[in-house]
Amino acid sequence: MGKIYIRNLELACIIGCKPEERLKKRTVNINIELVTDLSKPARTDRIEDAVDYQRVADLVEQLVSGTEFNLLERLTEDICNKILNEFDVSSVRVCTGKPGALKQKCSVAVEMERSKKTV
Repeated sequence: MGKIYIRNLELACIIGCKPEERLKKRTVNINIELVTDLSKPARTDRIEDAVDYQRVADLVEQLVSGTEFNLLERLTEDICNKILNEFDVSSVRVCTGKPGALKQKCSVAVEMERSKKTV
């Protein structure tokens, strides 16, 4: 087993509960950790034997940019489930951050870990 990391994926979506947050897309920062068997692609050096992290990023981008969310929790859960359903990974950890979410201009983040057993 091994891990693949996709870090600092910046995407835009409508997210938030307040009416003013729903007027325009805002940037969310997404970090993804995939747990999968890396032994075959390490031996063969073939993308066909690996989890294609560009495809993962594209799938997440399609999900995020095409949907509206009230809560980071829902966004994070949807990303976890989509990855688990589409890719040969045993588990996924996703952390989504919303820069400037609080009046103090700081970022807020939600992290979830899901595995094939929990979907």
